Amino acid sequence: MKKTALLVLTLIIASTINAQIGTTTVAVPQQKEQKPVFDSTKNFLGATNVQSYVGQILFVKPKSLPEYGYDYFKPIDYNPKGYNISHYGRDSEKSRFNTRYEDLVEKYFKVDSIKEKDYFSYIFYLTNTKDTSDRCCFIYSSNYEHTFPFIVLSHFNFLKERYVGKNYIIQSNFLHSSDIITGDSIIIKDGSQLTWTIIDLTIINNKYKNFAFVVKSGNMTTYVDVDSFERTFETDDRRCIYEKKEWDNLVKKYGLAMMKLVFSRKIKVGMPEKLLIYSWGKPEKINSSSYGNKQYVYDNDYVYVKDGKVVSWQSSK
Repeated sequence: MKKTALLVLTLIIASTINAQIGTTTVAVPQQKEQKPVFDSTKNFLGATNVQSYVGQILFVKPKSLPEYGYDYFKPIDYNPKGYNISHYGRDSEKSRFNTRYEDLVEKYFKVDSIKEKDYFSYIFYLTNTKDTSDRCCFIYSSNYEHTFPFIVLSHFNFLKERYVGKNYIIQSNFLHSSDIITGDSIIIKDGSQLTWTIIDLTIINNKYKNFAFVVKSGNMTTYVDVDSFERTFETDDRRCIYEKKEWDNLVKKYGLAMMKLVFSRKIKVGMPEKLLIYSWGKPEKINSSSYGNKQYVYDNDYVYVKDGKVVSWQSSK
């Protein structure tokens, strides 16, 4: 009995020793290539993150001078290394080196890929979203925004979400001077604070083909250029546009009379330093004195500030 038990134990040990260790292949997670995210707050990126245009939809803007056609569009087989003046589509009437206006205006193109051309320009490979057989190249210059004839659709959507439907106080010199529906002149008294509602974002069918916000106040409808609006609204320097809620808060804090002065580009003794910047903008320089005064230099005008408020000024006007 003992011999049998010993034999069984010996067999178990032997089989354990001779057992093979298997290997299991563990799947390694695939490292997905990180596609650069397009900054939809901007339309033209310059030299920053250019590859993020891949996958974006580009709308070809109307031109103010359509007879000259569009520049920088090339056929899909464009060769950047050789001397190549070929263009996409047919010639414009004014220049045989440009693409005819009618062949491109208001088309939508998807950016399929981008290849660097040289140290400041790139080749965009484009496909018409409505006709995939319609393909071309565009030479993108990272230095010159005025050569970029597109509105990026994601930027357009950002602008609509950010601004359309909201109320603003807009200085009259930023508004088009005529009603776009009636054609009547819009006359606003200097310093008047009308509330304008942005009701649309569009390209105005006029001589200049402005990309503009359509704004309405009472029975008046006009527009303000998008670039001018954004550039002005997003700065604290010489405020010309205020969101209505912000304006109401400033009036509550500083009083309507003080805010009317700011809106009219005027200053007065006792005006807070912040409102001086809103009214006259940032100075060329600020000189400090040992007795606490600060001198704000505006060309030949000098404003003196103490304890955060205007105490006096000298003007050449």
